[in-house]
Amino acid sequence: MQGSPAEDSATQKQELRKLIRRKRAELDRRAERSQTVCQRIIELESYQNASRVHLYIEAGSEVATKMLVASAFSLGKTVVVPWCTSDDRLAFFWIQSTDDLTLGSHGILEPSPEITSDSSRKVLPESIPFWIIPGIAFDKQGGRMGQGRGHYDRVLSTLPASTITLGLAFDCQLVDEVPREPHDRPLSGVATETGLFWRDA
Repeated sequence: MQGSPAEDSATQKQELRKLIRRKRAELDRRAERSQTVCQRIIELESYQNASRVHLYIEAGSEVATKMLVASAFSLGKTVVVPWCTSDDRLAFFWIQSTDDLTLGSHGILEPSPEITSDSSRKVLPESIPFWIIPGIAFDKQGGRMGQGRGHYDRVLSTLPASTITLGLAFDCQLVDEVPREPHDRPLSGVATETGLFWRDA
């Protein structure tokens, strides 16, 4: 018996996630490739001009962001990182250095309890003009597929239209078209080893 369109879409997404994760895990020279991707961001005028940036801390085989984090601190930017709340939503906190991070319950570096318990460290998403956003798969039209929990989808829908939102990916994570729901907001673009691909306006 054939499933509903929603079930078919969910299955399609799960299969794509498995495929991309496998490709990414098998990739050689990940550290070198990550540096190339991050350098594309560092050279952007919009990044250089942003006083406050959202950066994620990589997990597993994701594009490593250490170079980008170091760059942001050296340029005097306010670095904002995500934290998953007890009700499975994202909150955002600024950090002064990577010493403000601790290994969380999911094995991912996140703001320490001292940071997340300090309300003065919390940052409203709409006040961040430049975002680097993780994901599993991306396309050149701004499509992004995450882990499937909707964390960043909810945040993206609240950001001002002027906000720059960029995915970081290896070339193996690019697909022709990411399965997209009507409410999904596309990213501004995606950076890979071979280029920075801006969504057509």
